Amino acid sequence: MYGDLERFFYSDKIQFRAIIPLLNFTGYLAEIHLGQDLKIRRITTSEIEQLLDLRFSPLRHSEIIHVKYVAEFGHSLKKIDWRNHWIVRQSVAGNVGQVGYGFAYSSPASSGTTHL
Repeated sequence: MYGDLERFFYSDKIQFRAIIPLLNFTGYLAEIHLGQDLKIRRITTSEIEQLLDLRFSPLRHSEIIHVKYVAEFGHSLKKIDWRNHWIVRQSVAGNVGQVGYGFAYSSPASSGTTHL
């Protein structure tokens, strides 16, 4: 686990993976690559267990146990260099209790512009 955390902080990219259970999908192949980090593959036992453990799942347990395949999408984004950027916390006007986040990018003073 420490290695994962260290890779996260020292890597120049943020990587994520989305797993989407596919209902009523059958096949004979273990994996189907669809290109650009998108594939359909058999669901693992640990993923079924995680779906069953979800407190608020759009799928009922009777549906989850019949899921055989998932769509998997992986993507990575370049991290922002926070020394040259800043983030602003702001309240959403008129909605008490709700909070939004604004993001401003400032370029070097020589260009004289700020992008919001």
